[in-house]
Amino acid sequence: MTSTLSIPEGEEDSLYLFALDPPSPTKLSPQGVGVLPMLLGYPELDPDFGEIVSPARLGSLPLADYIEQTYGTPVNAVQEAALADATGRLAIVRRRAFGDGAKSLTLASGIWYLLTLDAPPTPAPIPLIIESIPPEPEPAALSQLWLLLIGFVAFALTLLVILQFI
Repeated sequence: MTSTLSIPEGEEDSLYLFALDPPSPTKLSPQGVGVLPMLLGYPELDPDFGEIVSPARLGSLPLADYIEQTYGTPVNAVQEAALADATGRLAIVRRRAFGDGAKSLTLASGIWYLLTLDAPPTPAPIPLIIESIPPEPEPAALSQLWLLLIGFVAFALTLLVILQFI
């Protein structure tokens, strides 16, 4: 029995999780992501954005922690409980694997949609504040300043000479 799932247009980093219980489990090694287009009923699916995971092979690492560490996608308590119950193989597929626009999948027999994990919110960019630097004085203004300083020194020396003779 097959089922249909609609994938809405949306955030390309959202994750879709599917429980896999196919008739031929030997085809589903972690390296066998090439079968995902057939299992999910979407031939255009890019398997480079999918992964087959067996929670048993993760050892003591909970599946929710694996997803958070691998994909950077937060898992809330309800989703974590659903993932804790998952025992068989899972397909984790990024939204971008389906391409642009809304899609309709026809899941193969033994494939169930489990849940969608939304991508983490993109942080707002930090505005770059550049303080204005006063412009350097023009060479003409600088030379006028030097002339004024030299004139002041000359006046002071002249005044000292005159005062010595008085």
